[in-house]
Amino acid sequence: MRNHEHVKIKYMRRSILLVFIIQFCVTLLFCQSSVSSESEAIFDQGMLLYNQENYEEAITKFGAAAELDGKRAETYFRIGLFYKRLKRVNESIRYFSKAIRLDSSYREAYGYRAYANTDAENYRCALADFNEVIKLDTVNICLYFTRGIVKSNLKNYRGAVEDYNYLLERKSELSTKEITAVYFNKAEVEYYWGKTDQAYRDFKAVVQRDPSNTEAFLYLGYIRIDQGFYEEAIAYLDACLEIDESNHEALYLRGWCKFYLDVEDWGEADLQRSVSLGNRDARAFLKENF
Repeated sequence: MRNHEHVKIKYMRRSILLVFIIQFCVTLLFCQSSVSSESEAIFDQGMLLYNQENYEEAITKFGAAAELDGKRAETYFRIGLFYKRLKRVNESIRYFSKAIRLDSSYREAYGYRAYANTDAENYRCALADFNEVIKLDTVNICLYFTRGIVKSNLKNYRGAVEDYNYLLERKSELSTKEITAVYFNKAEVEYYWGKTDQAYRDFKAVVQRDPSNTEAFLYLGYIRIDQGFYEEAIAYLDACLEIDESNHEALYLRGWCKFYLDVEDWGEADLQRSVSLGNRDARAFLKENF
């Protein structure tokens, strides 16, 4: 059943990605006392204005600090951090880039620019930055997770799986939540790469670690439908609906399976419920077959 292109790859799950970004951030040694005292004082004034949500004046102060300390990479890096906090991604990238031009080994600037480029969907630039920061920082294995996301968005599925496998080789350094996230992203990449047997195995690893993961059960249902094992697919979709009874995608798929297995009400109740929840595929299927 390959007619489900409407299911989008969800590589940028914020809740998962945040776990790894936090790990990266807490190990950074940024904001050292290398900036001149006058520039530092002006920058501190800018931070005070920022905390008071007076952003325009804060920007003016940061600009003044940069003029006084224009050859210090850290000044531009800190301005980049400011813009990132304001979710002004393009400006943050510009200032991280200025920091890197002044210090080509500034790993923190490469790291933050990599994440900013990922947020901006500048995936080729993000990949170049992740490659560079991984050379400079051999400790933060969390960087491989987001690089895997970037590679998958560039359809470099083999490279993405290699990054996730590397993380799994070092899973003793990861939490259970992080390991589950790695297995999920790896399985998702494998599924869209056409490696359904590997994807099936890894989605199983996800639900073993997180029995409440509805998306993993949904994918397991898809895989078994693709392979023609409709009864097994129904079992996975049942598990998904036990967790989220309003999952319209699972209702549609379960109704679809029942229709082709010719059981119960031919899946009409599931399909009708899916339609009531806004599923267009279920609506089209009902129109065509009932």
